[in-house]
Amino acid sequence: MLDAHDLPSSFNGLPNEIPDAIPFADDRASREYDRDSASRFREALAATLPVFAHFRAGFGGKASPVHFWWGSFDLAASVFSGRKAPQHPGGVPGLPDRIAREAYSDEVASAGFWAGGATAAEPFFYSYIYPEPEGYRSARVAHGRFDETFGEYVLSYAEVRAAEDPARVLGEFFGSAYRAGADLAKWDRPMLEREPVAP
Repeated sequence: MLDAHDLPSSFNGLPNEIPDAIPFADDRASREYDRDSASRFREALAATLPVFAHFRAGFGGKASPVHFWWGSFDLAASVFSGRKAPQHPGGVPGLPDRIAREAYSDEVASAGFWAGGATAAEPFFYSYIYPEPEGYRSARVAHGRFDETFGEYVLSYAEVRAAEDPARVLGEFFGSAYRAGADLAKWDRPMLEREPVAP
């Protein structure tokens, strides 16, 4: 049907961002649905959603909605400088280079939450900017740290959950990481930002 309408009908059958992944069509591993785990994951997403929305609401320039990436299974919000980015080098496991290049065609800063998965990691919040400006990895960011493996600032879910005011800690992390990257990349912050008009 797609071919009949001159639309692409060739699909990448690999899980995204997982080195040496088994193609979906060949994956016959047995899996169990854990209702409790799924429920706790949904509750974690719901609890953090207002912080993402507030981060996104403070941006008047081009921005994504708060959205859930089905491929990497993370919640995220992205904001854009309005300038084109240099071509992404590609090489993301399981992700065709044309997709990575389209995704990073414009300068972008993203904030997100990833619960772990195929790659062993504890759940964490993250923030990054592309292209990465010089000095970004040693920038002063409230909470968390720069993770060389992931190439982004990370703040553990456990640390946020244990905080006296989790929303404040997470908001400070997202905001400070964004500002550090935007300042180093010389984004026109006064033009792009606004004071959120709703809580």
